[in-house]
Formats: sequence, C-alpha cells, structure tokens
Amino acid sequence: MTIATQVTKAVESYLNTKLTITTTTEYFDGGFEDLIVRKTPIVSVTSIEDMSSSATVTATTYGFYTAQGFIYYKNEEEWDEGRQKWKVIYTCGYTSTAIPADIQLAMDKWVAFLTAEPTGAVQSWSLGDYSETFVDIGNMPRQVKALLDPYKRRTF
Repeated sequence: MTIATQVTKAVESYLNTKLTITTTTEYFDGGFEDLIVRKTPIVSVTSIEDMSSSATVTATTYGFYTAQGFIYYKNEEEWDEGRQKWKVIYTCGYTSTAIPADIQLAMDKWVAFLTAEPTGAVQSWSLGDYSETFVDIGNMPRQVKALLDPYKRRTF
C-alpha cells in the first residue's frame, strides 16, 4: 500500500467521509424525519426499500442534503416506524477533481511530512534481490488536523 493510499484511508476515517466514489448500503430504523447516512457527501440515492413490504420508495417523494447526509420525505412526513425498516443504497464520496482544496492540501502535507528526512516513517529492508519498503504513518500532524477539522463529520 502506498503512502498516499494509507494517508487517504486515515483521512477518510478521521473525517467519517469517503474521498472516492463508493456505493454503500445501510439499514435504518424508522420513526424519524430524516435517514442520516454514515458516509458523505451523498452523490445520489439509488434506492430506498421498505424492508417490511419490499416496496421501493419513489425517487420523486424524497430528497437529500449532500454534505449533511440527510435523506428526507419532501412532504415533511416521518419515515414509518420499525427496526431496520429502511434499506438505503446510495453513492457517496468525491470525484478526484471535487475534493475540497483544504483536504487535498492536508493530505499533501502529511505525505510530504512522512517522506521528509529524517522522520523515520519510511523504512525498508533487503534480503538478496528482494526488498520491501513500508510506512508507519503514525499520528496526524497538528497542521494537517487543523486543515481537516472543519470537514470532520460527527457520527453517533
């Protein structure tokens, strides 16, 4: 795994946000005004299914807030009650050209920090013709965290 890939995964985990386009399936209890997805930004909602009846909710009856991750009924109803009643399939994340500049800068700074000498983050070993390089990304630098904090999504 490359340094950039490790940093991207760490940033996604810290932000509770997907930085690459991903299709995700989640299940929700009903009885609330909004279904709040775990991964943002929402790009599109593929389907919402009522698990008790297998009926699909018509796309024209709901909407969503991209950055916040809220899916709501347009007529302001609550989602019918029930445990694990709603199955939502949605696409989330950023295209490579849509990642906010601060997030990209933070990742670039972290990679630069890790590859600077002498952090000790990049380590390698050799045995004959075989060699391996690995990275211990360690803790997130303070300046990186400061750039990312405004984008951090709190989940419950």
